[in-house]
Amino acid sequence: MSNYSGVVRKIFTNQFGGKKLYSFSMDSDKSYFNLGEKTPSFSEGNTVSFDGAPGKRAGNVDVKSPITVVGETVVTGEDYKVGGAKRSVEVMTKDQYWSNREANDVKVQKVIQVQAARNAAIQLLQATGPVAGLPDSYEDFINTWTDTFLKNNEDRLNA
Repeated sequence: MSNYSGVVRKIFTNQFGGKKLYSFSMDSDKSYFNLGEKTPSFSEGNTVSFDGAPGKRAGNVDVKSPITVVGETVVTGEDYKVGGAKRSVEVMTKDQYWSNREANDVKVQKVIQVQAARNAAIQLLQATGPVAGLPDSYEDFINTWTDTFLKNNEDRLNA
């Protein structure tokens, strides 16, 4: 006999030969365990611990030893669905889509402008090298020229 423990995923019932038989599946082993005619003393979502014997398709629970309910776990059907894109209930109109897209494009363009201005400031620093009269730190130099390049871009766009 081996000891098993895990969260009960699903409890199954089956009629066979006029008898009601029980089995269940667990998350930890991704396998099935037979209880025979013994009614489960636990429910789906409970964490259980028990002794059982492994089988080819399903293990058999030792019904003479107790099945201990260790705790309860919140388990929903969503936990077992195969991955994929989450679908939104809200339907977006074409106008909403393009308005959202436009707002996102404005943000992206601003980031691109800042990156380009900063790169230009870094290249200017690399081209000039250490020069007397520069700000105390290179970071101040880069920030000053980044702001200058951004202002020049905005002035050209608004002209």
